[in-house]
Amino acid sequence: VIRVMKKVAQVHPNLDSTQRSLVVDAYTNLANEACAARKTLDGCSSALAALSAEPACSSEEQGAEKSAVAESEEQSLSRDGEEKQTREEAALSTLKTLGLGLVSATQLHEFTAFFEFCVNLYKQRVTDDLFALNEDVDRFVLGVLLPQAENHEATAAYQQLRGDVSRHTAALTKNAEIRRRMEERALRAYESALQSTEQDDELKVTPLHLGIVLNYGVLLKSINQGQQTNRAIELIAAAFRYSVENMYHVRNEEEYQRVLVILSLLRDNIEKWCAETGRTDVQALLGMDYRSLSSGQSLDAGSTASFA
Repeated sequence: VIRVMKKVAQVHPNLDSTQRSLVVDAYTNLANEACAARKTLDGCSSALAALSAEPACSSEEQGAEKSAVAESEEQSLSRDGEEKQTREEAALSTLKTLGLGLVSATQLHEFTAFFEFCVNLYKQRVTDDLFALNEDVDRFVLGVLLPQAENHEATAAYQQLRGDVSRHTAALTKNAEIRRRMEERALRAYESALQSTEQDDELKVTPLHLGIVLNYGVLLKSINQGQQTNRAIELIAAAFRYSVENMYHVRNEEEYQRVLVILSLLRDNIEKWCAETGRTDVQALLGMDYRSLSSGQSLDAGSTASFA
């Protein structure tokens, strides 16, 4: 999709809304896949670390390990038996995490260092791929798409894409300098996106604007060791209050439902971050009885959505 849209942009750089969505969704999906892969690899690292902390199974225990796979519950009458069962359960749990039981605990113990090396190597590959994707997004957006953006909505969408991919890249990299640069790039992109949506009153209560606010708030919360948490709270609370009071601006039912989902995420973050910082002004921040709108539909209708 990205290759095709790049060719289209060479001929007609002023993409319409459908083409714009294709570009944004394609890049976003790639970034999300990289983050999901990294999360899985982090789980593998934790499982390997837990396995390394356990003593390797003796030759007498190897036979018991196989029987533990077949029997979900095994009664142990002696202290040694209970300790052995605990080790076996930990090993089996690790096997499920790492390879769904395709490799035995004994083999994992023997080759733990090799598996850790492979996992770390793959982690670095995922991070490098995401960094390359981020640079590609930046060149394409700044060099081709933004100069030909037809309105504030297009400009905001492109800048949000830059911000999202840069934020994900910053979260995955271990290099402090690269992380700082990616965070600064994401901050500038989100701020530019918000400037665009705020210039058009019709965009202030849209999934686009609220999504930018949500992601910008998450970035502010994550940088500088959480020193800007209160700023993030105030930012998303202001957007929440304005949106709830102006829901009549929403253009159609589909957009209305998407707005509800994002509002529920904003609300959840306000409540969570206030709890973390000890703030007790949640009700004042939300500004009203946020469980109902003028339409009578609860915001909880969108609470099943999740934010990556």
